[in-house]
Amino acid sequence: MRLPILFLLISLSFNNHAQYSFKEAPLFVRGKIIASIFLQDAYIENLTFGIEKQINKYHSFGIDYIGYREYDDKNTYDSLGNETIIEYRQRTKRKQLLIDYRFYFTNLIFKNNKRLYINLFYKRGKAKMWSENDYIFNENEQIWQNEKTEDLGASIGMHFSNAGKLDNYGIDFNFGVAKRYLTENYESYIDESTSEIILNQKTEKWWLTIRLNLYLNLNTIWQ
Repeated sequence: MRLPILFLLISLSFNNHAQYSFKEAPLFVRGKIIASIFLQDAYIENLTFGIEKQINKYHSFGIDYIGYREYDDKNTYDSLGNETIIEYRQRTKRKQLLIDYRFYFTNLIFKNNKRLYINLFYKRGKAKMWSENDYIFNENEQIWQNEKTEDLGASIGMHFSNAGKLDNYGIDFNFGVAKRYLTENYESYIDESTSEIILNQKTEKWWLTIRLNLYLNLNTIWQ
């Protein structure tokens, strides 16, 4: 069922009124940088950087690098309830590579500053979590964790810009669903003398996806 729909979308794009050359088609750079510097006991960084090349007014292919880092601090207290100066920290790092295909409904639904699209994507990544400075654990809390992920998904999204031409720069937003294939290795804290190690645990699950990036058409700079 999915392949006939894809072939139908491809066939809709190849008509004399919809084409421009491969060279004229936009080459987008897209991404974002987010840092939560105002949280008291946590620090989060999220970096996305990628490129997207349109083949014509309807089809495009893209690739993104996604990086994520998180630091969580846990403070300790003495017998009087006063906070000590020792901080214990957990760290999380995640790296992902995303490849996607998009079909744009150019001039079919929205015009002017909006452009609707559907998106098929594959994302592969790995992550690790570990503790520093003799972190104090709660029962069943993970001491360390390594994981590998593969996501297959689809989404619906939109390019829009309220300033300048739509194909020059703007905001790229989409949401959808994906199936995740997860492989985990981790150690769980039981008590001061006991922990449990789980190796090669495989799970599958469906989850919602949301992506928000800025984009810039490099062709407008080079011309």
